[in-house]
Amino acid sequence: MRNAFWLAKSTRIQAVLCLSLMILVPMHSIAQESATSSLDCNEEVVNQAESIQCDLDLSEYVGTSTIRFELVPADASRDADQSSVLATGSAHSCGILENGSAMCWGLDNYGQLGDGGDAINRNKPISFVSISDGETIKQIYAKQSRTCIILDDDSASCWGFNEDGQSGDDSTNTYKSPSTKVQFPGSKGVQSLGMGLKHTCAIMVDDSLMCWGLDSHGALGNGDSDSTDKYTPQQVVTPADRTVEKVAPGATHTCILMDDGGVMCWGRDNVGQLGNGGTGDTSHAPSTNVELPEGRAAIDISVGDHHSCALLDNGSITCWGQNNHGQIGDNTTTNALVPVYAQLPVGSPAASVAAGPFSTCAILENGSAYCWGHNNYGRLGIGVFGGIYHTPMFLEDGTDFVKISANYDHTCGLSENGSISCWGRGKYGQLGIGQGGDRNFPHLLDYNSAPFASITGPAPVGLWEDQSGLHGRVLTGENDVWKIGLEIPETADISSYDLRITLLKIGGIREEIVLENTLEILEKDTDNDGVVDSMDAFPSDPLETIDTDGDGVGDNADAYPSDSTRSSEESDIFGSSTYLFIAGILLAVLVTLLLTRTKKYEHEEDAPKPSRFRFPRGPKQKF
Repeated sequence: MRNAFWLAKSTRIQAVLCLSLMILVPMHSIAQESATSSLDCNEEVVNQAESIQCDLDLSEYVGTSTIRFELVPADASRDADQSSVLATGSAHSCGILENGSAMCWGLDNYGQLGDGGDAINRNKPISFVSISDGETIKQIYAKQSRTCIILDDDSASCWGFNEDGQSGDDSTNTYKSPSTKVQFPGSKGVQSLGMGLKHTCAIMVDDSLMCWGLDSHGALGNGDSDSTDKYTPQQVVTPADRTVEKVAPGATHTCILMDDGGVMCWGRDNVGQLGNGGTGDTSHAPSTNVELPEGRAAIDISVGDHHSCALLDNGSITCWGQNNHGQIGDNTTTNALVPVYAQLPVGSPAASVAAGPFSTCAILENGSAYCWGHNNYGRLGIGVFGGIYHTPMFLEDGTDFVKISANYDHTCGLSENGSISCWGRGKYGQLGIGQGGDRNFPHLLDYNSAPFASITGPAPVGLWEDQSGLHGRVLTGENDVWKIGLEIPETADISSYDLRITLLKIGGIREEIVLENTLEILEKDTDNDGVVDSMDAFPSDPLETIDTDGDGVGDNADAYPSDSTRSSEESDIFGSSTYLFIAGILLAVLVTLLLTRTKKYEHEEDAPKPSRFRFPRGPKQKF
């Protein structure tokens, strides 16, 4: 969802910045900004296989603990903000890995694990969801005994339990892997999905809404003229002047979040599921608005079986509908016909909400997690088994979650480092800890080969930045300046790039900044002579770039650059300018020596000679 709430918190960018993570998402709050300021980089244009260094000023972003950055082609499309990377069914769990693959574990009685196996339960992540070579998974969803995914081509596939046409392929066949696609009209692409007890809904890339499966009490929203099960997606008519941001189906009702912050629900209303102040009337299409608190707008929603919750723009959480187990969190067990506030700790705004059938959980802005409702099997994760808790209870072992997924008897949380922890019932291996048994507080998944969550999710602990030279992490800054270094891969696409920066703040809050057209990557220039390798006849020689006559000698060194039969002067001593030059030097030396000798001779001629007549026998000597 487009978190306008968090966008309002980050108002100015001083010297804007770079970072990715992970992972877009219904997970934890993200603020996106399209920045126009530039980074202080040593280069704005680089070649493949070169490096670049930048300084990023984050003085206006208080509390930043880590940044993650990624260079992406400027024309690359963004993944939908509402993205699911962690999912729990009634007795199985799934997560997307950073490389776009996915794993599921737990009960496999209907093939819901998606590995195409023989209905063998898995007590930890072992096998991968079976997809075709070259495909990657963008989002994953689970409910009851079935699973759905959205692939990188925006198509969707569902498998597992299919008694009511939930797979959307015009059949009731049971599939053990994503072997068939949901049959959307005109092969439309999918933005996001929502899974209810026995029906599924999708927001399409054109913002239209479609639902299929069991039409119990009008849950499909396609009108009251036909309430039979639908094996293929059916159009749901929504207000023409509003856009659907998120869809969240329950057991017999469905809710949607609108772009104006309003919420609409339809279907059964026996316990206040529609949130409009009444009960008893079943609605077969979106027709009324949930009565949110005066002056407040919703920025996220989550739906259990018969109750629903909304995260509001001031960080509060309101819930409505069934409250027999205290799942609304208002310290009562009274059903709420209109939204009432969950009693979160005073002064602690929430960042996300997750509603299960009998419980609800929230992640607060300070990174702490709270759950409330029925605690059978320890599903609340508060360190004890059993009991009903009418107000939010603190999870002592859940301090860095960015996403929580709650279902019938177990709950899982995704941490900002890409790890997953689960708690609650573990009979079928759905906790993923390698053994059965229930757990009443978060236990780390028995899997450490790679981090979970998609690229825009939480920052992983090492593998993510090793996969490409176009992204990385910086753990600390100095005086609010963060040093960003990139080694541009030799295989990087030649393009203009945006720099996407994810700020991981203390407590797990994330904000995202996009610096548009920050860098241009050109083809590799091995010898750094300013000519790219494909245009350089001598890519390893910085002194040569052209060989006009194709004789293997560069034009700069070729005495005859247009004559392929020769490249230098004749080699005989008289025809060679080199030898003539040397001969000239030798001649000059010889002449100099001769002149010097001649002058010496003349000097000797002019000198007075001794007189033999004064001393015919030499000078006299004294004895």
